[in-house]
Amino acid sequence: MKHFGYLAPEEREALFHRAPREFTAASPARTLATALGATLYSPATRPRLADDIVRQAGRGVVSMVLCLEDSIDDADVPGAEENLVRQFADLAGRDADASLPLLFIRVRTPRQIPDLTRRLGR
Repeated sequence: MKHFGYLAPEEREALFHRAPREFTAASPARTLATALGATLYSPATRPRLADDIVRQAGRGVVSMVLCLEDSIDDADVPGAEENLVRQFADLAGRDADASLPLLFIRVRTPRQIPDLTRRLGR
């Protein structure tokens, strides 16, 4: 992925002294620390979250946080977790060449981490 990747190469060349370089989730931590840019937060309760992620990637978003914490009501946490797992399965079933942003999950409690990891098949 690359910031301003939606611009044509000649547009990037005209705008930047040094054009943004590509990076991936496997890039060094130092690169990722500066490459994340403005991260978009989205509640994990969104029913079309996978579509939202793909659409935002097409608009140039390079990092998103899928939130299980303060963007949703306490009563909605179990449903948000189920939705998150479903939406990740949806993303996994899509075109492997589709460029997705870096995705982070903001948990409410540490015990959600192993549970979600197991449910996501990791």
